[in-house]
Amino acid sequence: MSAGQLATHERLQPQSLTRILAALEDQKLIARAADQADLRRSIITVTRLGSEVLRRNARLQDAWLAKAIAQTLTPTEQEFLKIAAQLLDRISAAQV
Repeated sequence: MSAGQLATHERLQPQSLTRILAALEDQKLIARAADQADLRRSIITVTRLGSEVLRRNARLQDAWLAKAIAQTLTPTEQEFLKIAAQLLDRISAAQV
């Protein structure tokens, strides 16, 4: 997607992303290519390294959350949380 589309999706001003995108590109986490439909724009894609970083970060977050749930919540609270998550899944899938 373009920087403008990303800004809209994230509810940010495009100018707010300039430094962030430059840093991600410097770290080889994203790549930019000319938009063939509009050569004034660039299309941003996540690189293989960027995808690996995202996956690793997601695994670390999942592990932290699982440990926090196991150590903090009672079995009954864990069951309530499971039900709440299922309800949120249904709500997010709703075509309202």
